[in-house]
Amino acid sequence: MGKFDGRVAIITGGGKGGGIGYGLSTAFAKEGCNLVITGRNTKKLDDAKEELEELDKAAPAGAAEQPKKKKSFLGRLFGK
Repeated sequence: MGKFDGRVAIITGGGKGGGIGYGLSTAFAKEGCNLVITGRNTKKLDDAKEELEELDKAAPAGAAEQPKKKKSFLGRLFGK
């Protein structure tokens, strides 16, 4: 069990590129947190998403998708 099992985090700048956002994404995922990552570079977000999905923690939504009602989106996504 991780420190963040069952929790959801939204991380900005989470694209794969060695930055703080990506580092946080991987650290939170390893502790059991479900993630929604955002950023400006769709390619880096898709790369990060693929890697994080191997840990079964990344949101299945497309990297460029930006729902207007984030709370209801997250509720549907993670059952909360």
